[in-house]
Amino acid sequence: MMLTNSFSMLSSTESFTTLEHKLWDALSIIREQQVHFQDFHLVTYLLFLQKEGALDFFITTEPGRAKEDLRLSISRGDREKFELNRLIYDAFYPAIQYVSEHNFYDLLRLICSMDRDSLDIHFGDLVENLIFRLSKTEGQHGGEYVQPLELTRFICALASPYAGAEVYNPFGGLASFGLYFDKPVNYTGEEINMRSWAIGMIRLLGAGKASNSDFVVGNSIANWNRRSKRYDLIVANAPFNVKIRKDEANLLKYHRDGYSSIQPSYFDTFLINNSLAALKENGKAIFVLPSGFLTNKQPEYARLRQVLVENDFLETVISFPGGLLSNTNLPFCVIVLNKVKQDRSKILFIDAETSVKEVSKNDKRIDADRLLSIITNTDSSLSEASTTAFPEAKLVYIEEVVNNDFMLNVNRYITVELLEDLDGEYVELGKLLKPVKGSKIGDGLSGKLIRIRDLSNDKLDFEIKVNELVEVDLPKNASKLDKSALLITIRWKTLKPTFFEYKGEPIYVSPDVVAFEVNEQKVDVGFLVQELSTEYVTAQLNKYRTGTTIPYIPINDFIKVRVKVPALREQRAKIIGATFKTLEDERIGIKKEAYEELASIKHSMGTPLLKLNASVRNIESVLNKLDHEWQSVKMSSKSNQTLGDAVNSLYLNLKLISNLLKTNELELDKSTYPLAQFDAIQFFQRFVNELRANDKNKFEVRLEVSSDVEEDFKEGAFIKANEELLEIAFNNIVENAQKHAFVKDNEKYVLEFRLDLYLTQTSAYLYIQVANNGKAFPHNFNIEKLTRKGAVGGSTGNSGIGGYHINEIVKWHGGRLDLMTDPYLTFPFTTVYEIYIPISGSQGNNRYE
Repeated sequence: MMLTNSFSMLSSTESFTTLEHKLWDALSIIREQQVHFQDFHLVTYLLFLQKEGALDFFITTEPGRAKEDLRLSISRGDREKFELNRLIYDAFYPAIQYVSEHNFYDLLRLICSMDRDSLDIHFGDLVENLIFRLSKTEGQHGGEYVQPLELTRFICALASPYAGAEVYNPFGGLASFGLYFDKPVNYTGEEINMRSWAIGMIRLLGAGKASNSDFVVGNSIANWNRRSKRYDLIVANAPFNVKIRKDEANLLKYHRDGYSSIQPSYFDTFLINNSLAALKENGKAIFVLPSGFLTNKQPEYARLRQVLVENDFLETVISFPGGLLSNTNLPFCVIVLNKVKQDRSKILFIDAETSVKEVSKNDKRIDADRLLSIITNTDSSLSEASTTAFPEAKLVYIEEVVNNDFMLNVNRYITVELLEDLDGEYVELGKLLKPVKGSKIGDGLSGKLIRIRDLSNDKLDFEIKVNELVEVDLPKNASKLDKSALLITIRWKTLKPTFFEYKGEPIYVSPDVVAFEVNEQKVDVGFLVQELSTEYVTAQLNKYRTGTTIPYIPINDFIKVRVKVPALREQRAKIIGATFKTLEDERIGIKKEAYEELASIKHSMGTPLLKLNASVRNIESVLNKLDHEWQSVKMSSKSNQTLGDAVNSLYLNLKLISNLLKTNELELDKSTYPLAQFDAIQFFQRFVNELRANDKNKFEVRLEVSSDVEEDFKEGAFIKANEELLEIAFNNIVENAQKHAFVKDNEKYVLEFRLDLYLTQTSAYLYIQVANNGKAFPHNFNIEKLTRKGAVGGSTGNSGIGGYHINEIVKWHGGRLDLMTDPYLTFPFTTVYEIYIPISGSQGNNRYE
């Protein structure tokens, strides 16, 4: 591609494994510079140059001239491709400049040691492996995003364009969609980020697909369909939940040619709206979208879904769980638009959760073959829409979608086994409950306010104790309730049914709390509260829940839920039986946890003990400088005790405390730590700031908050937890790093806290990662060994009680603890703790409703 004098610097071929090891050695050289994550892709660029013979100059390069010689090599290359080569070089120029001349020379020497014939064979696999491995860490830190390989291959196979088809890929990213079609196509795409474009271009060049590609640096919003063509296929993965800038929106007034009558204000609505007009009459479009698109009630989303359904463009809707994409943990969906769809008047809905394989705890992958089998084996000859051979898929007539207000959330249409036979004693909640509309209030009032956090999760103790409520200043949107009612929350994953018995004193409820009058002639309140937590009711609630970050059930859907309603006498007998069972379970639980008290506390005292010992040693050092005879100085004229005796006594007592704590095997009584709702973001900001203040000279402490958390929880991400317990858990993690990972004096150690979202169909979790770049755990050390009580790990032989109690504390909060030690997944860190804590609420967030 570039330069003359093309020759290999090694005569013997090298295996893929040998080349891969050299790649990771190259990354280690860059890592020494403490560069940004995206700069690691400089290795991708240099690898490409070596394959193309563009680094032959290095054989005569002297140390100190490597950067300049590379620039000259680019300028003297193939004149026909000079502009392309220069653009790619410019994209990586900042990274080249950031690396020191010495390290850049070492980097080139290592890359040039790779046999070029071997690179010709393995280049594609090496680059793809490097990109996808880096994305495991990089995507969460704002680097170049690459979608999962299995997702790309699935979409390309699903699209299956004919040879020579015109394919348009706006928001092209790393040009993934230009690589995996099984037939040659004419690929057109844009990517606004120059570094991402350059990596994508290298992939196309390396795969030999650049000649049929028109992939440029460009803005797909402002320069939509720059070639003014009609396409056989449009495929894209647009940025999630991103609004169009005002300057771009002004341009759209002159370039808008979509179907809907609403001006798009988000990337995804713009993409779909304008793609319909850019497709040929027999064209198809496939998009990766945030799940919120399926239910978002904003007018432009609602109108666009209506257009897709009423014009019979929508062919398939596939929902995917969270945790599959590297740049976000949000669930997402794939929708297929087809102007000449085979199954007219029907839409195929697929829940892809069962088509996701868990390769390991930290590696989930899409089973593309299974999904394709579901789609190809859907029985379109059936006289009416029904389930296919796969229970997670269903063909639905568009009339049913219209009757559901064009809502497209898959769980609304997929048949659940538990819901197949709800006749007989099963009654809709709408026949048992009557909505109670509280009266509006004026400004400046105070009263007893009920919010989501005040509702009960207890199936036995579910009544509001009005006398225990404290009067507060009431918000304007609160409403007054002066009659007995069952209160529920329509947000989040649980209803928290709570009964208010009116005895003359009213309460006030926030808009998130809905009140219902109960027909007690038909159903006992206590029985209904228990029934609302049963598995079959939960399955129905999941069917109707909408929203991505904050699950939400419309009241009109809630009252469609069916519950089993036997005779009142049978209902009350069931309540008594449930009460006895709960009391017995509590007795067993109290017995089991009675001896849990001191172990976690003693482990959390490790850090203060280390600091006390260090302080005593510092005092000794200062005294030695002041007076070499200080140890013989008497404490007082009336005592024979010397200053040396006092210091030795300090050491002995500290050692005694340490030994007592080591031998004490009692545990932490978590039930003595009450749970309360607080903002997790503020908690970690304070915790990290305290670490910085205490240990600023020992290691760097970072806090990374993902854009998902910042955007969706601007008023705070609330968790129901105990701050003291969480501090114990995270102090244990910090202490483990200080004792066992940060063991060298002159290393630049980093302790990084990351906050992100992890979402399932019904739950939202705060996804916390604590990463360090110190000494790695021993080989084959895993989460089971970390959390085993009394386990021994590492050269210190210390008890594993810390890991055990970290896990116990996380579980106490309804969460989960994982550990990543695979260097491919943690790079450039060595150890990553992963903690999932349920999010219980947010203030002022109604984005997904």
